[in-house]
Amino acid sequence: MPWALRWVGAAVAVTAATWVSGADGVELRPWAVVFGVAVLVAALVVRARYGGLALDAPRIALGALVGWIAVLAVTLTVSPSDAAAVIATGVVAWGLCVLVADWRARAWACGTVAGLGACSGLLLVVGRWIEGVRSDGLLGNPNLSAAVALLGFASTPFVRLPIATRWIMGAASTLGIVVSGSRASVLGLAAVAIVWFLLGPARRSARLVAAGVLVVGLGAFAVRLATDRDPLRWERVRIWGVALQVARDHLPWGTGPAGFADAAISRNFPQLDRPARYGLVPDRAESDFLQLAATVGVPGMGLVVWLVLALAWRARRAGPHAWGCLAALAVTSAFHTQLPVPVVAWTAGLSLAAAVPASRRQRTRTSVPTVLGCGVLAGTLVAVAIVQPSWWLGGRPDDHLATARALAAAGPRSAARLADAEALVSRTVALRPGWGEGWRVRGVLRAARASLSDDAMLWAAARDDLTRARACNPLDALAALDLGRTLRRLVATDPARAALRAAVRLEPNLVGAWLELAQLDVEQGRVEAARGAFERAKRALAARPGQPTAYEQALSSFDPSTLIQLAATLREAR
Repeated sequence: MPWALRWVGAAVAVTAATWVSGADGVELRPWAVVFGVAVLVAALVVRARYGGLALDAPRIALGALVGWIAVLAVTLTVSPSDAAAVIATGVVAWGLCVLVADWRARAWACGTVAGLGACSGLLLVVGRWIEGVRSDGLLGNPNLSAAVALLGFASTPFVRLPIATRWIMGAASTLGIVVSGSRASVLGLAAVAIVWFLLGPARRSARLVAAGVLVVGLGAFAVRLATDRDPLRWERVRIWGVALQVARDHLPWGTGPAGFADAAISRNFPQLDRPARYGLVPDRAESDFLQLAATVGVPGMGLVVWLVLALAWRARRAGPHAWGCLAALAVTSAFHTQLPVPVVAWTAGLSLAAAVPASRRQRTRTSVPTVLGCGVLAGTLVAVAIVQPSWWLGGRPDDHLATARALAAAGPRSAARLADAEALVSRTVALRPGWGEGWRVRGVLRAARASLSDDAMLWAAARDDLTRARACNPLDALAALDLGRTLRRLVATDPARAALRAAVRLEPNLVGAWLELAQLDVEQGRVEAARGAFERAKRALAARPGQPTAYEQALSSFDPSTLIQLAATLREAR
């Protein structure tokens, strides 16, 4: 059945079509993942039977990197389901690269990436026209959507379609990149233009097109700098500093997949010009290179270097197509953490597989039963890891925590409901023990249960959980506040005051901590100190922004009865 091999590249287009129709923000709808993985497995079986699997140096390096990430997920303490999703994304990217081996499959892949870029760019343009502001585009994020458009643009001139069609696709991608407002993507557009100018055809028309694209990219970047409140993205530079600290402190093995956020939050930086100093959570390194350096450690970075060198060696004679795609990916990855997003990672893999030719001598023929069995097993695990992590590995800790919060807030407070919520949070801290927020929420729930039953053991357990939360993240002002409240109930006055003082040092606009300090001062007869803390609480409440974030709301939340009682007490003390 040799005709099947001729059409195996069409599986790439079919799979990519599901990414567009099944996109739900940065995630994919379940049917799109299941269908796309099934088509990929079937295509790999045909490729193994009739053409052999392409296993040259770049593909071996990519497979080794994914394997090393899996080893880290097993050996390090990270969330199993979140790590499995990262590994599954890498497995699919590797499968797509192995599938795209001969010239026919490369042609299909090139057209597919160009089509994805045009669709993403068109959605950005239409969204900007309808909404009048930056549109989130295909992936629910303008930067990620623009990255897909840029990868498509880098492949568009090399698609085997009429020139008019290529002009339309390129224009859609370019306009989408420009209106997205993504600095990295417009810089990537300029980088691709430079590659085309230097390595492309010597015809005057080709040089003029490259120069025009370069002018558009640099012009869009200049406009973005002139209109942005933080033109040089100083916050991003500080996040890079956090990522470098994480990479240094977790040598030589790294944090492991899905472990960066828990390691980075304790190294966060304050934003002194905002009401909430620690409202920005650096859960991503804002650079794929720094994210990899922090998560995969020294051995993993060795594999990354091998992959980059292997790609560069294979691309040395491939011309402007390969180097343009490499430039687009390098620039956007330097300024964004985008490869953990499935559609971006898979589009990047397809674009490089289409642009960098595989070695004809390094083909491996494998029996159909072996490939089919391994493919079905791996495909099932991949689909479940991306779509339904709650079916295995304990589920997502974030989902457990959100469910517990909703359960605790539903209806009147009762011991049974709080106990059920605590059980969910206990699963969270078991799956993700380095996450301070999980320990804090469990401590708050235990303190709430203790206040209903006046159980000394529950109060002590709440204190231990909140102490653990402070150890995980010493910069968590809310954990310090909750710990201070708990210590007050345990009549540990001096430790309670120390915890509350730490809370207001971290977040000067933390209303609840000032009120707790005022109450503590009243209890100790320090009326003037209590009045000062009370006035500071009122100023912090007045500093609340008009449209607060969830974190800013938590900083300004307080018990109205406490405020009224304190005001009355301080009036009587005059």
